[in-house]
Amino acid sequence: MLRRLTKPAFQTHEERPPPKKTPSRDHPIRSDQLDPPTVKSVTHHSVELEWCKPTWSTSAGDKLKFAIEEEDKRTKGTGTVYIGYGLSHVVEGLESLQYYRYRLKITDPNGDTFFSPYVTVNTTKEPYNGQHLHKAVMKRNTDRILEILASQEVSIEVTDELGYTPLMNACQKNFPDIVNTLLEHGADVNAQNASGRNSMMLACFAGSLEIVKCLRIAGTPWDSSDRGGSYPIHWAMDGGNLELIEWMVKEGADVNVRDNTAGWTPLLRCCALSGNVEMARALIKNGANVNASDNDGKTPLMIATLNAHTDLVKQLVDSGADFNAKNKYGKSALDMARSFDRNKILSYFEEIVEQQDI
Repeated sequence: MLRRLTKPAFQTHEERPPPKKTPSRDHPIRSDQLDPPTVKSVTHHSVELEWCKPTWSTSAGDKLKFAIEEEDKRTKGTGTVYIGYGLSHVVEGLESLQYYRYRLKITDPNGDTFFSPYVTVNTTKEPYNGQHLHKAVMKRNTDRILEILASQEVSIEVTDELGYTPLMNACQKNFPDIVNTLLEHGADVNAQNASGRNSMMLACFAGSLEIVKCLRIAGTPWDSSDRGGSYPIHWAMDGGNLELIEWMVKEGADVNVRDNTAGWTPLLRCCALSGNVEMARALIKNGANVNASDNDGKTPLMIATLNAHTDLVKQLVDSGADFNAKNKYGKSALDMARSFDRNKILSYFEEIVEQQDI
């Protein structure tokens, strides 16, 4: 919808029209009898113009053709932006904070043409939108962010095309200064994207201890989960920041919390995905249950075996993993090593068996 201005955003310059043909009628037309188009409304990208049928056109048979011509700023020539029989037109695709000049051209049934003086119109400033705010966040431009928020034209919770709020983007980009600015202006720490992830989860995956601390102070809980049932500590494990994991556990995050899909603890997830030995060691050091089982009864040792994480298998055994544990289907880690040709791990397990038999 076009916005009507409360006061004119244009100036009218009365100019002598260009030479024109002498009309084939009894009463010649004077130049001051043809008014320029009237500016009905202006936005940052459009101008709505309207005009009236001239007073000298009283005959019902007068079929007048109207055209709106725009002056080229560089060449001072003209281009036609409208031609037809209507009495209004909206010129679109304009740039904000620019001036444009338009005049009315009338052609009568005899082919005679008449031109009005030009009217000059200034387009308005483009209002801020969500793209402006997200762009400022991604460019880490604090001044621009403050300017946009002060305009009150954009919600601080506006989402981008991926469903991320400005705070979420600042967290995943690891911009602590921007996070603080957004929090000071009331950003919602509990907002979630389409997959259910909030700013805390994104910060944990980014491995930003500083941002995680800020979000905790702002009231973000440890027990919120995404649509896949993963908690912040699961995402911290994926991010691989050992210092962050240790701090989270000390601050009350449950190192043995299970996701709501497979029943994985952070340690089980580590064994299934990255196989990061240092991460597994840190989790175990901070209380992770080395013999926890998922929904199918698989232990960390079984999952590490299935994923051929040889060094991690050895670390788990050294940390007290139960070599003889079986899943719901009666299979042990040794059985899985045999079935899936995990030959290096199988050799290691056979050495353990030999030692047990001695």
